[in-house]
Amino acid sequence: MYMDIPNPHDRFFKEILSIKENALDFVYGVLPDTLREKLDLSTLSIEPNSYIDNKLAESFSDIVYSCSVEGNTVVKISLLFEHKSYPDPYPHIQILKYIANIWEQLRKQQRKPQIVIPIVVYHGKKKWRKRNMTSYFKESGNEFCMFIPSFEYILVDLSQYTNEHIKEGIFNRAAVKIWLLLQKHIFDRKRIGRYLRDFLKLGILYYREQEGLQFLESVCRYILLATDLETKQVVQAAQQIPESAKEVIMTTGEKLMKQGFEQGIEQGIKQAKLEDARKMLDKGYRMEDIYDITGLSKEEVEKLKKQV
Repeated sequence: MYMDIPNPHDRFFKEILSIKENALDFVYGVLPDTLREKLDLSTLSIEPNSYIDNKLAESFSDIVYSCSVEGNTVVKISLLFEHKSYPDPYPHIQILKYIANIWEQLRKQQRKPQIVIPIVVYHGKKKWRKRNMTSYFKESGNEFCMFIPSFEYILVDLSQYTNEHIKEGIFNRAAVKIWLLLQKHIFDRKRIGRYLRDFLKLGILYYREQEGLQFLESVCRYILLATDLETKQVVQAAQQIPESAKEVIMTTGEKLMKQGFEQGIEQGIKQAKLEDARKMLDKGYRMEDIYDITGLSKEEVEKLKKQV
C-alpha cells in the first residue's frame, strides 16, 4: 500500500543529501561566505545516527554531517539538514530538540558538545516567515530574554531562487540542480509538465554513470508519487536522454504499477496531506490556514481534528 511508503518529499530529500558529493555541493552553494571560509569541507562526513526519537521517525526527517573547522582538526561542526513543505510557525523548537539529541549522543560518548548549524530547505506554497525565537513569547522583555534559548538557522527558501540561478548559478552537480528544481515546482502540476524536459536534460552525461541511473530512478519515483503525471509523460519528457536512462524510467514506472502504487496515487497524496494537516493541528495552526496549505476540505480537517 502507498501509505506504507515514507513521505515522497522527505524520501527524495534524504536520497539526494545522503550522497556526500551532493551534500558538499549544496552546502558550498548555500552557506554564507563567512562560514564557508571557516570550515574544512574536505572533512565532511555523514553521521550514521538519526537524532529524532523513534516515535517521531515517520513524521520528521533529519540528515546530519560533520566537518572540522579550518586549521583545527579537533573542533568539529555538525550540519543539520531539515526539509519542510509547509511553513512551521515554531521551527526553533524542533531544531532545538535535534541539537539537544546531538549533544546528548556526544555526552554519552564522553565527547564535548559541538556547534550545530541547522539548514532548513523549504519548498511550500505559503510564504515562510523567519523570526527570532524570542518572538514566540509575549513576555520576552529584557528581564525574561535570558531564559529563552537563542540561535539561528539557515533558511533555503526555494521560492527565492530562479530556475536560472539554480541551473547556472551556485550549484555544480546535476543531481543537486535537478533535485532543487523539482522540489521548487513539485506542487505546480503545469510547471512540472512544462519544465520537466529541460530539468531532465541537465543530467544527460550523469545518466551514463551507475550513480546517475540510480538518481534517475529516485527522480522518476518522486515525480510519479508526488504528482499525477503518468510514466508515459515522464518518458516523453526524456526524449533527449540515453536509451539506458529511458529504460530506468520505464522500469521504475512498471515497478510502481505492479505494486499497485499508480492506482493508489490519489490515495497516497491524500494520506500525505492528512499527515501534514495532523502536524499543523499539533502545532496550533488556524483551521483556515490548514485548508489553504493542504487543499483538504473543511470536513476532512474537522474529522481529523476530532481524531487528534
